Amino acid sequence: VGILTRGTTVDADVFFSTLSANEVNFLAEDESVVRISSVTMQMGLTGLRVDDQASVNLRFSAITNSGTQNVEVSSPNVDLGRVGAVGSNSFQGATGVNIWNRTTGTLQAVGNTLDARPVTQSNTNENDGGQNVANEFFPQGCTKVQPADCP
Repeated sequence: VGILTRGTTVDADVFFSTLSANEVNFLAEDESVVRISSVTMQMGLTGLRVDDQASVNLRFSAITNSGTQNVEVSSPNVDLGRVGAVGSNSFQGATGVNIWNRTTGTLQAVGNTLDARPVTQSNTNENDGGQNVANEFFPQGCTKVQPADCP
């Protein structure tokens, strides 16, 4: 793991960093609270993984060319962008999915850039219970990200 936050870490801020070629470039677990801004994560097995009840706010970051998924979310406390506070993140070139929502709810990720491939769907494993990603991805403008929704 490039960076790991675990336990009840409060208000960990990560700015202007580059994480590359780790199994997981950034892993937030338990009840840690993290703000990530202007971070580049590339060439890991997973770029960003958020588990348990961890709270992560991701802005102005680039997560690219991961071996499975760029972002994997199992916590309901993840902010990848919302109306009025867009993410301005770039998720590109994962071999699996760009955003994998493993929660039981809808993950919001407003104002991010994804490459125009079916990998913008939320889940690769239909038996895993992953839900939709509600988004307005640029440049596609999709509001529900399933392969049929995007050009």
